[in-house]
Amino acid sequence: MSGALKLVKNQNYSPVTADILRRLMIQNRELKTDDPKLTEEKWINSDEYGDIKQKWIQVVMNEIEHGNLLESVHASHVFFMLYRVAEGAIKDLFQKWVNQADGIEKIAKLIGRSGSDSTNGPYCKIEKDFISKFIDYKIIKECVDTELSSGKELSNYLKAVYLSISTGDTYYLNDATKGQKF
Repeated sequence: MSGALKLVKNQNYSPVTADILRRLMIQNRELKTDDPKLTEEKWINSDEYGDIKQKWIQVVMNEIEHGNLLESVHASHVFFMLYRVAEGAIKDLFQKWVNQADGIEKIAKLIGRSGSDSTNGPYCKIEKDFISKFIDYKIIKECVDTELSSGKELSNYLKAVYLSISTGDTYYLNDATKGQKF
């Protein structure tokens, strides 16, 4: 068993192995890069690559559903890699979650951090076309709008994500303020 496969099997390393998988996808020409040297590298053979990719998906999906990944600051980092390799699994998961009492919060925790800048740090920018890859936009918009108008005390993080899903605009996770267009 290769060192990469050993790493992938350990759910505690999901954020790191997401980066390893990204690099392997570039090497196997499943992701594009501006650096042609990266496609010339070959860390493992193509059979092992397929095994690693499938094991990573399995481990990450298990960690999302049964582990602590949703509470990690790295949840979105792992999610943005996962959607590149397992869009169908995410669709199934979001369909299940949207019918649970805390399902919208789970979705928000998973997709929330889409970037960071020097103005106000981490932010969320979830556009209609993107979220529609995984769930019917009308359904999720209705859910987040209900959460926003419920009168419940929401963390700035959740408020920012819900506002971004509802409007498609950028909101900072630290204070739920709207991001500026530059």
